[in-house]
Amino acid sequence: PAAPGGAAARGATAAARRGLEPASGGALSGGPSGEAPADTGWRSALRGCAASLAGLTGGSPPPDEGLLLEALPALVRLVASRDAEARALSCLGLAHVAEAGPPLADAMAASGCAARLAHCLEYGGAEAEALALRALAALLSGSCESVRAVLDTGLARLLPPLLEGPNAATRGEACGAVASLAAGAPSRIEWLMGTPLVSLVVQRLTVDEFGVKRQALGVVANVLQAFQADPRPSTAGWAASLVYEHGAVAPLVALLDVHDADVLRVALHASG
Repeated sequence: PAAPGGAAARGATAAARRGLEPASGGALSGGPSGEAPADTGWRSALRGCAASLAGLTGGSPPPDEGLLLEALPALVRLVASRDAEARALSCLGLAHVAEAGPPLADAMAASGCAARLAHCLEYGGAEAEALALRALAALLSGSCESVRAVLDTGLARLLPPLLEGPNAATRGEACGAVASLAAGAPSRIEWLMGTPLVSLVVQRLTVDEFGVKRQALGVVANVLQAFQADPRPSTAGWAASLVYEHGAVAPLVALLDVHDADVLRVALHASG
């Protein structure tokens, strides 16, 4: 019900704002100095707040926009927590908010949380980095303002090691972020053309497990769709390079043997 949910969100928000975390403003640290003290009390409080907000923002049916906006400041604070579990839960909550639609994605971009999510890609831990990528991918599907906020975090530098990292969930979500970019306006395709990201994604089609290949396939399909919508010589040459020179044809053909209707549909479209 709306009223109890709103009260819970306000309680979690107020708790986060009271400064449950010790000193230093709750900033995320990438080094040993950022390790949390052995005080399970504040850890439990942070995790409880983050879990409550992640649950509320991802509820079914989805909460109304006002409740999500009310939860946003607390999630932005908690995503900078020095506790790994609280960071991951707050990244999940921010993903829920960003996936709720462009107005909320724009509010997130205006809050400055894209930079904090990007920080999690380097220092947040395996679970947080995958969820942070999910939130960033949702922002990349939004308006020009939210896309610019994400690109300004240095995404072109951050994504390559994640696409080749040891965590399959992270590799899949990284492919999802590239797919969101490739589904956008021609200017986003041009941005991609200046990076190695799509060629790295094509490599996932050859060497990765099926779940990651499924995500990578979406990138190839979106790039080729963008080429069809914008058949300028520069884009056409790049699309041809993607498909032929980077070896996308063989893995696309191999995916025609799988028993997954969605994958077959996309593989047939990309192969055509």
